Amino acid sequence: MEIRSRLQEALRVNRLGVLYFFSLEGGSIGVFMAYLVCIQEKLNLNDNDLGTSVFCFYLGEMIGTPAVAAALRGLGVKRSTYGGSLIFSSMLVIVSFADSYLSLCLLFLLFGLAECALDVSMNALAVLLEVVAGYPICGSFHGSYSV
Repeated sequence: MEIRSRLQEALRVNRLGVLYFFSLEGGSIGVFMAYLVCIQEKLNLNDNDLGTSVFCFYLGEMIGTPAVAAALRGLGVKRSTYGGSLIFSSMLVIVSFADSYLSLCLLFLLFGLAECALDVSMNALAVLLEVVAGYPICGSFHGSYSV
């Protein structure tokens, strides 16, 4: 019985940790989207330029997926998730230092790569935790992203 209670406690603690990463990314993306208007005003961008720069963010996500998959194999899920969260959080701040349209597009591309690193890693961690738990819990993680 002691082993079972230890496993349940480890599952609870790890579940809270994964919930944290999903909440971090969801909240940060929400702040980022709200901040786009400030970036547009700061750099005096029209709607087309802003849209193109945001496209660079999503382009970074698409480009990053194969690289993140390789990192998961090499570093493991835990290290990839920690590293992805550090880089993602840093890029959230660094984007605000863009001083031109070109630098904004480049920083959004890098921010998209960082978001991809965190997103793929934390989802892999969530799936691993769900396998260990033996019952569906990924929905609760994705729900915490939206809160």
